[in-house]
Amino acid sequence: MIIDPVAAAFLFIFGLLIGSFLNVVIYRVPNEMSIIRPGSRCSSCGHDLKWFDLIPVLSYVMQKGRCRYCGERFSPRYAYVELLTGMLTLLLYLKYGASFDFVFYISLVYILIPCFFIDLDHMIIPNGLVITAAVFFVLGVSYKLIISGGGIADHLYGGLAGGGILLLIYIIGYLVYRREALGFGDVKLFFVTGLFLGLKHTGMAFLFSVFTGAIAGIIILATTKKGGKSEMPFGPFIVSGSILSIFIGDIVYDWYMGFFI
Repeated sequence: MIIDPVAAAFLFIFGLLIGSFLNVVIYRVPNEMSIIRPGSRCSSCGHDLKWFDLIPVLSYVMQKGRCRYCGERFSPRYAYVELLTGMLTLLLYLKYGASFDFVFYISLVYILIPCFFIDLDHMIIPNGLVITAAVFFVLGVSYKLIISGGGIADHLYGGLAGGGILLLIYIIGYLVYRREALGFGDVKLFFVTGLFLGLKHTGMAFLFSVFTGAIAGIIILATTKKGGKSEMPFGPFIVSGSILSIFIGDIVYDWYMGFFI
């Protein structure tokens, strides 16, 4: 595929801008605040931020990570989220080009990113984000049905597989330990994500999620003091596994199946 450098640069900048908005979502949604009003302001001094304070990444670098008005330090994560969103937007374009798949998957990724950080911070996955993802899916699949007239069954199987696997884990965990082994928000998130991914990629996403979660669990156990307790949300691993599946799910699947063919 021949890459248009102008389109690639535009999409990267567009991704940075979306990342700036996702930072608002990450901060405000779990605090039950409007994502539209009021405008952005410093959480320390309350001063309204001007447009030149909100240029993605660049404003953070130019202001050395501090508020222009009170000098309070901003979390570097604001810039990280912007860069992450810009890079994923660009990488998806490089993989799929100007296609339906690009728009379809990028709409999912833009939901998964705030889910990752909100669950990491608050151990919740807001219903509003799951519902928004479901709306994006319905719009995408409706367009796909109009254009191609089929191809929806695999998406439904993916949703049933993703939601079903985690629902089974949820039920077994509750019966065995008398408490939630994972949050029900994880079940809903993986159900909707599975609808986007289809059956094969949902299976790969689950394997990637378990693998990355196991590595993180080992690290946490190794660094936690003896007798200490720690809880680890599973949502970030669903997000990581799903994004990995979008990019390399086919490669890993074909590599694995090559051992049996």
